[in-house]
Amino acid sequence: MTVFPEVVDLDDLPVRLVRRASLILETGPGVRDELAVVFDADADAFLRIPGGRPDAEIDSLSYDGTRLVLIDRGLGVHPQVTRVGIRILASGEERWFSTPDYQQDQTAVLSPDGTVLAVMGIDDPNTEDGDPPVQAVIELIDLADGRRRRIWAKTGTGDGFGLGWSPDGRKIAATYTEWQEEIDDEDWSTVVVDAATGTVLADTPWTALLGWSNGTWLDDHTVVHEGRTEDGDDKIWFRNLDTREMAVGPDLDAFQVHATIHGRLIIRSIQNGPIVYSTVALDGTDRRPLFTLRSAKSTASNMALAPGAFPPL
Repeated sequence: MTVFPEVVDLDDLPVRLVRRASLILETGPGVRDELAVVFDADADAFLRIPGGRPDAEIDSLSYDGTRLVLIDRGLGVHPQVTRVGIRILASGEERWFSTPDYQQDQTAVLSPDGTVLAVMGIDDPNTEDGDPPVQAVIELIDLADGRRRRIWAKTGTGDGFGLGWSPDGRKIAATYTEWQEEIDDEDWSTVVVDAATGTVLADTPWTALLGWSNGTWLDDHTVVHEGRTEDGDDKIWFRNLDTREMAVGPDLDAFQVHATIHGRLIIRSIQNGPIVYSTVALDGTDRRPLFTLRSAKSTASNMALAPGAFPPL
């Protein structure tokens, strides 16, 4: 039985610190870190958290829901310099990590045990012709000493979008743009690497990870992403990395799928104004209400999850 309230008024939420958050909602074009909306995992209530800063965006939640991962994209600064940071929810204390020259950090998420920060970004020398080309990269930041280690890179790629650790912390999935000869344009591809060695376990074109961090893995072996069938239909796919099998899930024309949690899919629909979140089984059946959002001032779309602090469904 879900503990979420049936209806949430985004315009009338209390503001206070929390110890743990089960989820955080995107309430605008990019999650500007200003009075973000979270679900308090201890009080079972929606609220806004103080301590926002206009120069940062919230990128993800830690697996246990106690920390936020922030990104300062350096907007309005030339040359553009990005950096990633971590905030402890209970205290507001922050720690920031610089980005190497010629790189842009685009998305980041903490490992399930909270000791390593995975970062997806672009390495772009951006100098003269003949210099090394743009690369999409995955790097790991050890929180004990702050050192970075690059585990994967691919040349001739563009923006990174989507990043997620497997629940056991042994694999990392990431979505990036890649030039697709078939369409003579860029499109999404999804790579899965061994978190220790960077060995590529799968690299699938025409696919994108599902939603934000911690909502992209069904279990330790199965990654969930959006993809297109041979008939041109957009579907949810479940890729088992052990068997190499790809199982087809529900049609994306039916509803917008945001994440997977506790063996179900979180979906979103808009019904005459209110935004309705529900869960469905992996085949799209057995719809159950989660909560409904109402607001005259803002909207909400994506959500980041903390599986270790998310209530039973």
